Amino acid sequence: MDDQGLSRLTAYVSSQVGCPLRCSFCATGKGGFSRNLQRHEIVEQVLAIEEFFKHRVSNVVFMGMGEPTLNLTAVLEAQRCLNKDVKIGQRMITISTVGVPNTIKKLASHKLQSTLAVREQKCHASLNALLSHLVTLINASTSHVQYH
Repeated sequence: MDDQGLSRLTAYVSSQVGCPLRCSFCATGKGGFSRNLQRHEIVEQVLAIEEFFKHRVSNVVFMGMGEPTLNLTAVLEAQRCLNKDVKIGQRMITISTVGVPNTIKKLASHKLQSTLAVREQKCHASLNALLSHLVTLINASTSHVQYH
């Protein structure tokens, strides 16, 4: 813990301006999609947080505005930069996704040590619908895990 009482600082970063997915649980998509952020714009979010808090960022979560797997090139470039240049360990970086079809497999092909978090879209579904959806996700995830 430092003199500000911070033991760690997590930065939640955006990967897009807006979002094309319009997930029911997220307000970002309601505003529409403008563009993908570039690598330097993603990294600058982390640096701005460090400057504001006068503290090193220890964890990064790609879970701000936008779906990270729909801007995978810039997200992976930013992840590498954060790891090599900003010195944030790969295991301290999480890529959070709603599980866009085929993107998890593409992400797995990069063999990152980062964490992958899959957000559930069906938060307000009935129990049977939710269980059915979870079984589908588990089956899909199993094939991606086997691929990796």
